Amino acid sequence: MNGSKTEVSVLLGIFLLLIGIAVLVFGVREVRVERWLRLKGVRVQGSVVRHVRGGTSSDRTLDLDGDTHVARRRPRFAMIGYVDADGNPGEVKATSSSTEGWPIGQEVPVVYLPARPSTARIDLGSERRARARTCLVVGIGFIVGPIWIIVSSAGRG
Repeated sequence: MNGSKTEVSVLLGIFLLLIGIAVLVFGVREVRVERWLRLKGVRVQGSVVRHVRGGTSSDRTLDLDGDTHVARRRPRFAMIGYVDADGNPGEVKATSSSTEGWPIGQEVPVVYLPARPSTARIDLGSERRARARTCLVVGIGFIVGPIWIIVSSAGRG
């Protein structure tokens, strides 16, 4: 019986480890894109053209009776329209829901690599680095945690 628990723990650990490696690879890619944008990126002025819904978040509310309710809502993200140096229009989605309050028409700096328009990012230091940092932290967590699960399971087995 204990052997099957150990096997399940090891398999779970390996699965989570693979997820962690994938997220870490994505994070490293984002760090590289961030570096290239800083060194070789073209900066243009864009503006908020609309807001889109994405993901979910929870808002806990307290009613008059003291009961807690969880209201699910999908945060809004700003979509920034810009025109590149060659006159081609493009759009970039903000990676932070804190852009929800940005009004339509607000000017926002954008940076992109001319050879790869898909690299376009909002040119705010914190906004650009947030995605890479989050992926690195989550990836490392999904690597360290499963290694601990695997090692502790092997010690029990």
